Amino acid sequence: MFEAAPRPSFFPGLAPRLKVQPQQQHKFWDHKKKFLFGGAAALVVADVWTTRRIISRGGHEFNPVARPFAGSDAAFAAYRASSWGLYLGLSYLCHRKGWHRLEIIVPALLISIDGAAVANNLARVF
Repeated sequence: MFEAAPRPSFFPGLAPRLKVQPQQQHKFWDHKKKFLFGGAAALVVADVWTTRRIISRGGHEFNPVARPFAGSDAAFAAYRASSWGLYLGLSYLCHRKGWHRLEIIVPALLISIDGAAVANNLARVF
């Protein structure tokens, strides 16, 4: 009897059935990740510096995993550099698996953790 009128299309260029386009592969070292991991590296350096100042003034490391390395400058710097490298590797693994949102969340998580650690250390140093 009655036929439904065709719906007007708000996007005239799109077909009624949307075809899912495969996501374009991007380079791992794009501008966003260079910025994120550069900022994370700067926070790691700031964390090492502020932690070493606290320890030299008689304080102690709060992180129980890092506490065994806190007695030596070189060991503590190597520990922090390896943790940065672990986050870098985890982000690259997410990139290779195609988990591109998680690939951005990993360095953002590192920045938030190290940012909180540096803020806490700076409150204790000054």
